[in-house]
Amino acid sequence: MKILFIGGTGVLSSACVKLAVARGHDVTVVNRGLRPALPGTRQLTADVHDPAAVQAALGRETWDAVADFITL
Repeated sequence: MKILFIGGTGVLSSACVKLAVARGHDVTVVNRGLRPALPGTRQLTADVHDPAAVQAALGRETWDAVADFITL
């Protein structure tokens, strides 16, 4: 399964990311890139409060599931 985590490097979200990777999922995280990507993930860099930057980072790619740990 392809999963996109918005955030993905905080305390709670990194635990979820690690579990998803351990279970064999294809994991992408999108965040500001201030912390290193977790092993087994692909990191896209964009500030989620900048819609144009997020659209540019995500492009036309699709995911089976999205978990949002950042946006309000």
